[in-house]
Amino acid sequence: MQVPHIPRKTTFGPGALESLTLTSWTNKHGIRKVRLTGPYTVYTQHGQSDLRIDITECLSDCLDTFNEQIPDADKVARTLVEWALDDLFASEHWATV
Repeated sequence: MQVPHIPRKTTFGPGALESLTLTSWTNKHGIRKVRLTGPYTVYTQHGQSDLRIDITECLSDCLDTFNEQIPDADKVARTLVEWALDDLFASEHWATV
């Protein structure tokens, strides 16, 4: 799979990702990394809950989910949000809410 060009820093326009920032870099071992940070609001049947996202992943791990498609920064960010939400809903804290 071809590695997408993702700018060093991406901010998003209006919408669900508007408060998040995606940064991209290559570490000293040549591994591309991405980090998504910022506040994200989760709406549930119990109202809304603010989630602070701070997730860092190897870009190659994100790319494995796209089935040979070259994602843009928006798709990578949405994947990282999904992973953060999966972790949130699987946590014991969420079970008590």
